Amino acid sequence: MASVVRQDYCSKEKSSDCHIIEHDMNLMMDLCDRLVVINFGKKLAEGTPAEIQNNPAVIEAYLGKEDEG
Repeated sequence: MASVVRQDYCSKEKSSDCHIIEHDMNLMMDLCDRLVVINFGKKLAEGTPAEIQNNPAVIEAYLGKEDEG
């Protein structure tokens, strides 16, 4: 699916931005060079897929906080 979206909508040859609201993180990590993560309507993080995957605020928001104890 990512290849179809990239080819038809987000082609780098077209030199345009592509804005997608999607919750399939595997798709987004494969598709995007840069991501903006929004949580409850506020920007939580922005960066490359690797930066987003390792961002503590993103991990906490989407995976939950580890119990202390």
